[in-house]
Amino acid sequence: MMVRTEEEVSAVGDEEKIEESALEPGFDIGRLDEAPGDPTVFRCPECGRALWELENGGAHGYVCHVGHSFSAESLLTQQSDHVERALWSALRLLEERAPLNERLAQRVGTQGLAKSKAQFASTAPRTSEEADVIRAILQSPTEEADEEQEEDAAA
Repeated sequence: MMVRTEEEVSAVGDEEKIEESALEPGFDIGRLDEAPGDPTVFRCPECGRALWELENGGAHGYVCHVGHSFSAESLLTQQSDHVERALWSALRLLEERAPLNERLAQRVGTQGLAKSKAQFASTAPRTSEEADVIRAILQSPTEEADEEQEEDAAA
């Protein structure tokens, strides 16, 4: 959102003056008589509830019913952060799961449970492969990093 000085705002005609929004962070949107904007399919990264899209002149933003508010850019950043954390969690769990399956295969093998041993033994390498896929995703450069490298090379 573009911030103008008091002088710039007073220089603009009445129809173009910036309106102050009643929606501030932490505002209880449930007290409004009508929805503050258009509903979206997007979810609030903070609480997981639905977001409404707000428009104030040329500025766009999103707000949930408890008042968490985001610009489009901050919403994308929050989503990216959540995806990355989820991928790291998935990687850690898969890396733990492969040796656990191997350990269980050995344990049930000593008990003469051949069917269970085969199941655990076949799951371990597949789990390692899944971890490798996620690791490759996490280690691959993002489009943003590629663009930054191109800008640095051009400078």
